[in-house]
Amino acid sequence: MGLAQAHMTANEFLAWELKQDGKHEFFAGEIFAMAGGTAAHNSACLGVAATLRQHLKGSPCKAFMSDMRVRAAQNYFYPDVAVSCAPADTSDPKAVEISQPSLIVEVLSDSTAAFDRGYKFASYRQISSLQEYLLLDPDAKTAELFRKNDMGIWELHPSDIASPQLYLRSVDWAGTIDVFFE
Repeated sequence: MGLAQAHMTANEFLAWELKQDGKHEFFAGEIFAMAGGTAAHNSACLGVAATLRQHLKGSPCKAFMSDMRVRAAQNYFYPDVAVSCAPADTSDPKAVEISQPSLIVEVLSDSTAAFDRGYKFASYRQISSLQEYLLLDPDAKTAELFRKNDMGIWELHPSDIASPQLYLRSVDWAGTIDVFFE
């Protein structure tokens, strides 16, 4: 991600972004242009979205890809994949924003991994509906699942090729992480 513009408010960002050709994320008053990803990144995003879309068919939940904005505190992001079961998010075909995600998935890249694990996750934790945050590393073929427990504490549930089982409680999906990296 590269800096696109100097400091502005969240409302100024939303008005500004409507006039832009590309997508931008907004964090702590700064705007960052979204960069394209690698083939491995794209494949992992598609793998997650397709798997979840198929799994959620017939349920009140929907999986969304990176064109849907998510507000986290006073920040705005475009997660690689997000799932919401909230009627406000799933019923309007013209919506551009998800307000109540239960699951957010970010596919890591060298340039965003630290931000995704740090400041972005700290922002996402402010979303009261969020139950799980999944980080996928397409190069190492690993998954870091953070799940909010009953006491509101976020716990790590890692998976890798040696131990590939993954359970996404927020959407009641169980499988192996290799389906995301095919």
